Amino acid sequence: MNVVLAALNAQYVHMALAPWCLKAACADVCDVTVQEYTVNRDDRSILRGLMEARPDVLGFCTYLFNIEQVRALAADVRALLPETVIVFGGPEAGLDPDVFRACPAVDFVVRGEGETAFRALLLALRDGLDTHIPGVASRERDCPPAAEPDLGSLPSPYTDEMLAASAGRILYYEASRGCPFRCAYCLSSLGGGARFFPLDRVRAELARVLDSPARQVKFVDRTFNCRLSRAKEIVRAVLELAEENPAIAARHVHFEVAADLFDEELLDLFASAPPGLFQLEIGIQSFHAPTLAAVHRASDLARCAAAIAHLCAPRNVHVHTDLIAGLPLEDYMTFARSFDTLHALASHCIQLGFLKLLKGSEMRAVADCTPGYLYSEKPPYQVLQTPWLSFAELGRLEDTAFCVERLYNSGRFMLSLPYLIARFAGPFAFYEAFAGALRARGCFARPVAYPELCAELVRFAAGRFPGEADTLCALLRFDFYRSDNSGNPPRCLPREAPPHARALYAEKKGARVHFEAFPFDPPALVQTGETSGPVVYCFDYARRHPVTGLYTAARLEAAPQA
Repeated sequence: MNVVLAALNAQYVHMALAPWCLKAACADVCDVTVQEYTVNRDDRSILRGLMEARPDVLGFCTYLFNIEQVRALAADVRALLPETVIVFGGPEAGLDPDVFRACPAVDFVVRGEGETAFRALLLALRDGLDTHIPGVASRERDCPPAAEPDLGSLPSPYTDEMLAASAGRILYYEASRGCPFRCAYCLSSLGGGARFFPLDRVRAELARVLDSPARQVKFVDRTFNCRLSRAKEIVRAVLELAEENPAIAARHVHFEVAADLFDEELLDLFASAPPGLFQLEIGIQSFHAPTLAAVHRASDLARCAAAIAHLCAPRNVHVHTDLIAGLPLEDYMTFARSFDTLHALASHCIQLGFLKLLKGSEMRAVADCTPGYLYSEKPPYQVLQTPWLSFAELGRLEDTAFCVERLYNSGRFMLSLPYLIARFAGPFAFYEAFAGALRARGCFARPVAYPELCAELVRFAAGRFPGEADTLCALLRFDFYRSDNSGNPPRCLPREAPPHARALYAEKKGARVHFEAFPFDPPALVQTGETSGPVVYCFDYARRHPVTGLYTAARLEAAPQA
């Protein structure tokens, strides 16, 4: 029996984990082939790949970002291969009570964890047995839930074949399933808490995974540090492997963590890591305590803030933080205060996300019975309005999120951004005002490249703060040369060659450097307000910080008079 598991990923760099787990679980039943595509690939091309395999059983992994495309492909396969058994799995199909009505082509839906249920289905199909199996729904009848498998008994998906396929991509690693928390907006709240793979197995798999050609290893554990002793053992294992193999130290290992669960020992372990080895994603979601209570997200906000500050201080771990707009009891100004609080913690990336009312989540049920809570009927079911946020206010937040992404998260405005923010009531006030200026100039109707973004910032500052545009231009020039080695600054930031530039370059002959003159010391101005005379900086393009991506900038003697 020929079985194909098709995964349509959001991007090529993302590598699906689920089909490899199923392939490993069913290896003793029949031949299973994994085919990975991206949602941006032409449907016809994907269909041709599936048709070439001519599967007896075709499984699709369904998610928010691919469900509509999967339904269309399933319909085409059904027309071309009417005898092929089509199976859906994944959260988008598994939690949809109307999945069979929405997609007439599908024969079976695996609900919940699939290794045991899918393996049993393949055995039944192969041997002509009854397909009424726990965890497998059919068009004729629903199914009882399947028992959660003992994680230690599942075969490892991290085979030689899978690791070879991870070259240059993000490899997802699973050390646990489920989550100990009950956040109303999250599907992980539907399970029975966190379950863990045996620690010895995790150590052995990590030795293989971290030696793979993947460019990043991303733990999919919903709360990696929910069990502190275990988290410390895994972090120590990664540090030991990185010490033994310098190639591992150059790779990124990503964890999703709860900031208020850290203790000093775990904080110190991350602080001891080689720069760039670890990336942490911290979901704060809101600093408004009534909102967190309404969605059952228990957080010690003071401990969260202290942990984030502690993690960011050594500058060796990339820290990503999240907020969600559209949660209960949070209006526009309350969200703005949450944003300003998070911004002050200076994480490397701030994601301003928007509530998705996921099928099967408690939050969706709450919205369905709350007047004024509206969301899109199409994936990803994003909130349209709440009793506290209008559609127009959510639109303004979307514009603001764009500016945060392009300015703060890009890391290319490290001096110019704080300089501008200091002239407003707070960070949110600046991003909101600049977003309004971009909207007024039609910038959201077209792509805005970096040079145009710089020009818009200069225009914005000149209109708001007459006389300060030259200062901002100097800061933007410094930011450009510290983050870009192309030597081609935007037109609005003309070069300022230092006196005796030829002699300076002669001293550094063969080195990848750039010398730039400034009318004042840009870092000193932003950090201390110092406005001393002209300076020259050397930007060294052979030395780049592995966390921030910024090149080293060194101040020389004051620029001599010509």
